[in-house]
Amino acid sequence: MSVIGGCGLVTTPAAEVPRDPNRFSLNGKFTFAVEADFTSSTPTLDIGPFGAIATTPAQAGTIARQYDDGFIGVDVSGNAGDATTFWSYSALSQITGLGTAGGTLSFHSAASPADQFSLKSDEKVLPGFDFRYARDLGSFEMEVRGTKTRAWYGISFSAGYTDLSLSQRGGVTAPVTLTTDTFAIGAIIPPAPPFQGTIPGPGPIIPDSPAARAVTAPASTANNNNEVEGSIYGFTVGPFLEVPLSERLIAEFSGGLALALADRNYSFTESVAIAGLPTTLRSGSRDSRDWLFGGVAGVALNYRMTQTSTLQLGFQYQHLGTTGQSVNGKTARVDVGNAMSVTFGINWRY
Repeated sequence: MSVIGGCGLVTTPAAEVPRDPNRFSLNGKFTFAVEADFTSSTPTLDIGPFGAIATTPAQAGTIARQYDDGFIGVDVSGNAGDATTFWSYSALSQITGLGTAGGTLSFHSAASPADQFSLKSDEKVLPGFDFRYARDLGSFEMEVRGTKTRAWYGISFSAGYTDLSLSQRGGVTAPVTLTTDTFAIGAIIPPAPPFQGTIPGPGPIIPDSPAARAVTAPASTANNNNEVEGSIYGFTVGPFLEVPLSERLIAEFSGGLALALADRNYSFTESVAIAGLPTTLRSGSRDSRDWLFGGVAGVALNYRMTQTSTLQLGFQYQHLGTTGQSVNGKTARVDVGNAMSVTFGINWRY
């Protein structure tokens, strides 16, 4: 994210020594009104059809039914007799009637309640800095508060850096669609959870098809932690106009084109809780780089300290649009469409 840096120009009356046309500026920058919007679309797990799995030994190692709290896979036998040693589960609460002829093992699949909301990042001020070179192209006379003065115009180029750090933390609660598959395991006593069987066995053998399937809509709570961390490297080019307000105080107006490289990482963690079920944990991370194009406009007040140096305080607005990235069903969209910055720095003429 780039903004045109401090613009303090030194004006000299016509009777004074001609001013130097080149200027270099170093400015600190604090940017606000940059935010991230976090949305969610939980990938649908493949829980398979209700009924036996058609398998062959060549499919050994395939996960045929994937749940939030376990899976049913295909073992080395190709699930001979519609049963498998290749399966897993997460918590004892999934088992009912342990060690009895009526024992069952239940698996669950549900989306995140965050899918129903758009979550905003916390407000932050983003620090940064930029360097600027400006060159006078000409001047003209104008009247300011009844006094004739000389205004200067020219062109400037800048390169800058902004530290990008946006986050959202919190919980959301909403009903979700929950699918529960119940497998009849009889008197089998599974090993303590978390457990995962093997493809070749030996190990506990359970059916590869559920005895019952139920779809409900219970309340659920998701605790989310979304973070975008990275850097924005910005570049600008455009004209400026400098108007003296007094012997030492100068106003400057500037604008132009902006180009920025957004180099960032998006990461998230999420826990989804439904009463009576194991908590589902999800996470992901992704790096992205995008070029953004737009415009920038600014105004600054400059105080002349010497013939060759000024102090500057400025305000700038830039529009660079939005950029997004997704991982495991979660999306972070960073909006720099209405970014505003306060700048301060020092400028030298040569």
